[in-house]
Order: sequence, then C-alpha cells, then structure tokens
Amino acid sequence: MPVDNPQDSPQIVSGFLNKEQIEAEAAHLAHVLAERGVEKVLVEHWFGKQEIAANQLVQTFQDGFQDSASGSSKRRVYFGDSDFVIRLPGESTIFEFCHEDELHVLSPDENLRNIFRSRWLRKDYDIRDTYQYPR
Repeated sequence: MPVDNPQDSPQIVSGFLNKEQIEAEAAHLAHVLAERGVEKVLVEHWFGKQEIAANQLVQTFQDGFQDSASGSSKRRVYFGDSDFVIRLPGESTIFEFCHEDELHVLSPDENLRNIFRSRWLRKDYDIRDTYQYPR
C-alpha cells in the first residue's frame, strides 16, 4: 500500500559502494524488478525524469560510468556528484543511488527491504536501517 509521501517509508542504506559494487547492485535491482514483474520505472537524475524499461537499468548505469569517466558533456549520471533515483510507478518504493555512493531502498514493503538487507549482510556492507528518510 502506497504511503502519502514515499520519503516517509522505512529504508535501508547500503553504506559506501565502489564502482563495481554500484554496477552489481544495479544488476541485482534489475533482477529483483524482473522477478516482481516490473516492466517500467521512473528514473530521476541530473537532467530530469524519464520512464525507462526496467531491463535497461544496467545499460543506463554502464553508459553513465563510461560517460562520466570520459568527461563527456552528454553523460547521464554523475556518480558521486548527484543522485540517481528509481521510482516504481504507482508505489511508494524508491531506490536511490545517492551522491555519497550509497544505495537507499525506501519502501513500505518489508520483504523487498529484506531482499537487499540479506544480500548486503552476505557482502558485509555497512548497512543501516532507518524509519524515515533524513531531511
């Protein structure tokens, strides 16, 4: 059930992620979304909002890293400089790859948060649980 303000949803935070971990988490997120039957997501980043196919998340991240490394003025994602937010249409769920190189999973769906919590525990990430997005 959606909450009035998605940022009021409980969240889990990965702790600092390096480039390879961010790419791995993007791939894992795409896999989780596919398993849940999510076809489209709303992506927000430095140049605005766009709806993309959920299975294009990994390519979007790879493009962002490649463009960021090359200094291209066309780069899509400024990792470490700006947030890359994925919203599920019609839900109160947000996945935020933030400017501090962390992944925030904000969702009222405890099972979804636990999917990421379990993975991050196995990978020994410095995870944090919070019950409201810091303002």
